[in-house]
Amino acid sequence: MGRPPAARDLGTDSKTSEWPKTTIPCPPGFRATLAAVGMLEDRPAWRILQDALNAYVSAMPKADRDAVKALSECAKAKAST
Repeated sequence: MGRPPAARDLGTDSKTSEWPKTTIPCPPGFRATLAAVGMLEDRPAWRILQDALNAYVSAMPKADRDAVKALSECAKAKAST
């Protein structure tokens, strides 16, 4: 039986280990802070970053949110080809 996929609530049954990987440079201490928040909240780093990014985009003006949505959809379509 096992554990259900970590991202089932996102509408996918894929394993997070099968997702594309992203590597970004981070300032000193960033990774430690992210790990500390993850331990405190018992949540994976990707969920913390996803929530932070969603909050950031939600705070943008509507025109910018619409532009982010359009660019994101374009990038998704390009990645799936």
